[in-house]
Amino acid sequence: MQPLVVAILILFSGASSWAEHPLRIRLSSPVKTLDWNSATQGADVALIRNLMQGLYSNDLQEEPTPLLAKSSHFSADGLTLEIELKRGIVWKDGKPLTAQNFVDSFERLLDPRLNSPNASLLFDVKGARDFFFGKIRKFKEVGVQAPHTNQIRLVLNEPRADFLRILTHWSTYPIRKDQPTLTLGPYSLKDETPPGPKHTHWTLVLNPKFHGPKPAFSELNFETIQSGKEALDLYEHQKLDYLLQVEDQLLKTLPPHYPGLGIASRSRVVALLHLNSNRTNTNTPEKRRAIMAALPVDSLLDPEFHTRIAASSIIPTSAGQTISNARLNAESTSNLPDESLTLGYPDDAFSKAIAEQLQSKSKRVKLKIEAMPSNDREASKRYDLVFNLFGLDFDDPDQILSAFLTQGTLDLFNANSSELLDLIQRARQSDRTKPGESEERYAKAADYLQNQVALVMPLFYRQRTFLLNTSYHFIAGSEGNPNSLFLKNK
Repeated sequence: MQPLVVAILILFSGASSWAEHPLRIRLSSPVKTLDWNSATQGADVALIRNLMQGLYSNDLQEEPTPLLAKSSHFSADGLTLEIELKRGIVWKDGKPLTAQNFVDSFERLLDPRLNSPNASLLFDVKGARDFFFGKIRKFKEVGVQAPHTNQIRLVLNEPRADFLRILTHWSTYPIRKDQPTLTLGPYSLKDETPPGPKHTHWTLVLNPKFHGPKPAFSELNFETIQSGKEALDLYEHQKLDYLLQVEDQLLKTLPPHYPGLGIASRSRVVALLHLNSNRTNTNTPEKRRAIMAALPVDSLLDPEFHTRIAASSIIPTSAGQTISNARLNAESTSNLPDESLTLGYPDDAFSKAIAEQLQSKSKRVKLKIEAMPSNDREASKRYDLVFNLFGLDFDDPDQILSAFLTQGTLDLFNANSSELLDLIQRARQSDRTKPGESEERYAKAADYLQNQVALVMPLFYRQRTFLLNTSYHFIAGSEGNPNSLFLKNK
């Protein structure tokens, strides 16, 4: 698990008119994969969410609304969920969508050979966790079935009324085993060349087999432009329409009320620092708490533009209560190491800037920073500290907390703790009619990770800033939803 997905696009939703010209979109990092079972990066998912669809999507009130699903219902004991698919939906090659396509996708998502960072999303399903960890060899023992062509049956470990939220995630999209890259969404790729370092332009064209309403634009042109200054120049010369994310340093160069500049009203992104319990410098909670207390976290905040907000919990503010880190301040500095700590960070410009800030401002501990190789899934194990961004896809603290129960892209997320599992299960079993009960229990799980075992430290919450061509604007209410872009002409 390593997800950060910011500013995902669903460009057909809510559009009131159809633009004949392409929408030109800047990606700040390269597209690494279009495999929706394993994708976590924002650039990847920006394309995937326009190429594919799943059973559900989030509406403007953050509630699951059917896409490929027609209806669903839980059994009386809350353990069995049955979903009926809409009829008449076909893949790009004209073959009908079936329930087995979802079964095949879920099996692949949980396959330990894939080792998807998103696998933990399905751990509420009976046998899913054991299948992922190799304790169950046959997928038929997992609670995922297709009793009929258009019916999916999921058997859960325990009642979870909000499970439909999980099914809004792109990793649960259906898949064709005979053609795993085939799509069924509003757009399709004009060029089927697979992702690679030299592939910087992506053109999406209309899918004539798409079952839904006509998309907002006839064509989408995505371009990877890692230089913020270059992207801004193209935007100012009307060669780009939409910058998904404006870097902090670039933002500071813009005058107030710059045309098209916006800040998403919700923050679901949290910057995290993981502390490796298997390294000598960080192998005890006392050492880890001392390091946490010594790091210059305040220096990372951005008081001028408020794009970085002080974080007291690993749970982003829109997803639950915050908790106190006061315990960290009292930790003895005698536990601080004399030698330098190694800090690994994802190989992108924003993460590098954060690592450099921590290194330059840190006076009580010495940091040696290094970009982690993107193609080495074991890289995180070689560092004392690892910086990471985590983005929630909906207002549910379970998404981030349960991720610490699985292995994924960052094995440091794996807390391997029965106590954490018990805390999360108690939160899931909360009485939803009692305000604040589940939030309080999730806060206890966060406290366990942050303070008791001190495996992870929140650095700040990050708000998304973007630039959008002033010929378009967001439909009222949609700007708070980072999962959808609702556009119409002015």
